[in-house]
Amino acid sequence: MLVKDEKGEYRIVDRVKDSIRRRGENVSSAEVERELLEHPAVREAAVIGVRAEIDQEVLATVVVDEPVDPEELIAFLAERLPYFAVPRYLDFVDVIERNVALRPDKNLLRERGVRPEAWDRETAGIKLRREQLTTGKSRNSRKELEENRDARKLV
Repeated sequence: MLVKDEKGEYRIVDRVKDSIRRRGENVSSAEVERELLEHPAVREAAVIGVRAEIDQEVLATVVVDEPVDPEELIAFLAERLPYFAVPRYLDFVDVIERNVALRPDKNLLRERGVRPEAWDRETAGIKLRREQLTTGKSRNSRKELEENRDARKLV
C-alpha cells in the first residue's frame, strides 16, 4: 500500500493483504507493530485482522521480555494510535512463528485466529472513544484509561 506525503513523494506503508478494515477505517498492521515495538517490554509483534460481527478487529500477537499488564500496553498504544487502530486482542506468546522469508507467518496467525487465552480489551471493559483534537487525530490519554479502569474497580 502506498501513501503520498506532503512533499508529493510516495512511500510503502504496508502490504495490501496486511491492511485491516475496522469500523470503516483502514488500519496499517505495520504502523501498529511499529508502535508496539516502541514499548520497552515488547521484543516482537505481529498484527493481523480477525473476523468480527461487522468487519474486522485488530489482534496483536506479542513476545515480551518481561511481564506487562495488558491494560498498560493498551494505554501506551492509545497515546500513539488512532482509537480504531488500538488492538482489541493481545495474545502473549513465547515465540512468533516465521515463514521461509523469516517474517512473522501471518497466514498461520490468521488461521489460528483469536486463541482462548488471548486478552480481550472489550471483555476487560476498556472502551476507547473518538476524540477530535486540534490536529484532527483521535487519541485517548493514559489518564482517561486509568480513570476508566479505576471506575470499573468501583462497580
